[in-house]
Amino acid sequence: MIGTTVDNSAATGRTLERLGTMGIRYYGFALAADDVNSARADPNRFVHAAEHESIRHGWSDACLDKGWSVLQGLFGGLRWTMDGPSTRPAARLVAGDVYYTPEGTYLPHYGVLTPEEMTEIAADIELVTAADVDSYFDAERRDRRGDIRYTCDLLRQAQTFCREVVSRGQGAIYAIT
Repeated sequence: MIGTTVDNSAATGRTLERLGTMGIRYYGFALAADDVNSARADPNRFVHAAEHESIRHGWSDACLDKGWSVLQGLFGGLRWTMDGPSTRPAARLVAGDVYYTPEGTYLPHYGVLTPEEMTEIAADIELVTAADVDSYFDAERRDRRGDIRYTCDLLRQAQTFCREVVSRGQGAIYAIT
């Protein structure tokens, strides 16, 4: 998997968002196997196109909202590095973070996953259960039933996304922005 943090302000004509004006969110989209290398070269173009096409054509997508960082912890890490040591494959679905600049802005992070990686991720993510979510929150000494329900919902959405992408032999591209 290749992950990258990109300053897309020039490409999109938008300025970078100030911290605090909007939460950091995760969006994932199915990606044709033939598009993996091109998406790695210009992830912003593919994410932008996928945002519009998914609405019109029913593409598989995943909006893990602000819960992506909890899924990182649940899946065993990779929050700060793209190639962390011996972690479960499911972690690659949510690996990375935005890059915070000294000026108080941030740059989005993009990840591109091949169909082969998605197959491995999908098999692993199916092994994660609601009991694992409960254990994670207990280990973190969190007693927030609402957070547990929210995380279980995000987990089911991520599992569904992976199953759909794999069933069509696709890869995925995601943005943490």
